[in-house]
Amino acid sequence: MSGPTHRKHHRIDTRRLVIRSAVPKDAQAIAALRSTPENMVFEKLDSDDPEAYLKRMVNWQKASEEGRYAFTVILLRSPSESSSPGESEQGEGKLIGFGGFNEFRWVKSLDGRVDNVLEVDVGAQIDHKHWRKGYGREAFVAMVEYAFTKLGAEQLSCDTDFRNEPWRELMKTVRLEKNEQAHVNGEGHPACGDKSWLWRFNRGDWQTAKAEMGKSGK
Repeated sequence: MSGPTHRKHHRIDTRRLVIRSAVPKDAQAIAALRSTPENMVFEKLDSDDPEAYLKRMVNWQKASEEGRYAFTVILLRSPSESSSPGESEQGEGKLIGFGGFNEFRWVKSLDGRVDNVLEVDVGAQIDHKHWRKGYGREAFVAMVEYAFTKLGAEQLSCDTDFRNEPWRELMKTVRLEKNEQAHVNGEGHPACGDKSWLWRFNRGDWQTAKAEMGKSGK
């Protein structure tokens, strides 16, 4: 392995969340999350078979080590070690989300001045039972910070289905609405269909967004 994107494991800790690479014990919870209709309003329902995710994890691990992409799970923080259902190791509670870094790609900078800068595509999904608690925003901000400070990204992107108004609202809360653009997905996007909303932003854009969030007390 070489370079900051080539990692066996990723882990991010926030005040309320743990965001880390998926491990086999997560398979059942991921299956439940991804096969629940309320969680997949803008995507096709995924498999409800934990064995399917165990097989996928082999590919996820390989991709992470090769620096191609890195899927993660999002868990609530637990104040103490617990062996009850849904709990894992100390500091980690129930799995409430899925997401991560969908692609590490080398592209021309947004200002067109530099070739081959690292752009990281970020995504996050929160279980509908935990909506409206700020977890999606907390996870997104943490992953953006991690991508810029730990992975060496120069710019980031994210996209969503054209109908996904909640995600657009999230982008407004992190002051990235000015980076929004409508996008036509050629042959169709695996998650977003033929049309999507796309956001691309660099370090400078993010610093400006953070300053604006600070002024508004976010």
